[in-house]
Amino acid sequence: MQISTIEHDGFSICSHQTGSGEPIIFLHGFPDSSHVWHDLMEPLGENFHCIGIDIQGLGNTRPPANCSFRLKDQGNFVKSAMAALEISQPIHLVVHDLGAFPGLAYATDNPELIRSITIFNADFHADFRWYFWAKVWRLPILGEIAMHTGNFKIFKSEMRHGSPSFTDAYLREVYDRITTYNRTMALKHFRAWNKEELTAYEPAFLEHTRHIPKLVIWGNQDPYSAVTYATRFGTDNIAYRENCGHWMMIEATDFSLQHMRKFLGELSS
Repeated sequence: MQISTIEHDGFSICSHQTGSGEPIIFLHGFPDSSHVWHDLMEPLGENFHCIGIDIQGLGNTRPPANCSFRLKDQGNFVKSAMAALEISQPIHLVVHDLGAFPGLAYATDNPELIRSITIFNADFHADFRWYFWAKVWRLPILGEIAMHTGNFKIFKSEMRHGSPSFTDAYLREVYDRITTYNRTMALKHFRAWNKEELTAYEPAFLEHTRHIPKLVIWGNQDPYSAVTYATRFGTDNIAYRENCGHWMMIEATDFSLQHMRKFLGELSS
């Protein structure tokens, strides 16, 4: 896996890359970085150019100080990343969690640049209900206190709430990668969520991407994103997995890989 950083449009953009062929762009959520996709990227890299991009302020990507987190601007971040990486052909897009905001905004505004979309447990809905910690992080002052004082014990407990099968070793790796800067920028992500913007973007996404092949991979026991949301991305091509939570790429790697290979293989045949 090649990990590198490139400067473009005021962004310092970190990418994880492997393989060659048609490009697949992977966008992670919080509290992750592109490392969360490695177990899928490595085998898919046998046939595709797999590129994980750390989203604004998370992982090792740093946006400019005046960076906007409005949906259109998040989509424009992906556009900047494509230019920085010199990718001009249509991409296979894969999103999870907060990565759905930049990814699906980009797809909505640039459908001609999207070859396919794969969605792991994520939100892009105006009626989404925030879970407990997200509600706290959206609050001024209290959000800063909660975000910056959370220790490994609290982190481990909450992550296991989302995906009970996580090991201590894996969670320690994830926790140790989260910097103070990442925590500060995560607050900007959570506070940027705007019902009015999504009220416009959600139907626009469905309309503009109606002809784009989609795959949804969903853990039915996700406490953050209700299973009912899985049906609202404009496709009935949904792979559900019982007894799995929010991080299917980690909890059910083989299951996820099997469905992605079948989906992508059918598009390439």
